[in-house]
Amino acid sequence: NNHSTLPFEQIDEEIEASPEAGLEHVKFLMKSIDKHNQHVRMQLKLLLYKAEDKCYVPHHSDSLISALRDYFEEHGNGYEKTLTYYYTGCTYRDMGDYPLAATWIDKAEAAMESQSM
Repeated sequence: NNHSTLPFEQIDEEIEASPEAGLEHVKFLMKSIDKHNQHVRMQLKLLLYKAEDKCYVPHHSDSLISALRDYFEEHGNGYEKTLTYYYTGCTYRDMGDYPLAATWIDKAEAAMESQSM
C-alpha cells in the first residue's frame, strides 16, 4: 500500500525467521504508534498479533482481531486480509472454539489460493 511508511514485509519476514526477536521489535515500534497514520497503526497491531501467536501467546478475546479483520477487509491487500482470517482462526483455537477456528482457517486458505492464481 502506497500510504504505508512501515517496512511491513521486512518486519513480517523477521517474525517468520525469529519470532522472539520480531515480537521485541514490534513491541518497540508500538511505543511510538501514536505518531503513525491509521493504516500503519493497524499494520503494527497485525504484526504484533502474528508475533504473539508465533511465540505461543494465547489470545482469549476476538475483539482486536475482529477490528483488524474489519479494517483490512476494507483497506488491506490480499496478504493482510489473509493474515486476519488466519489469526481469527488461531484466536478461536485459543478460545477453544475449534469448529469456528476451522472455518476461519479454511477461509484463509481459500483467500491464499485465490491470490496465487
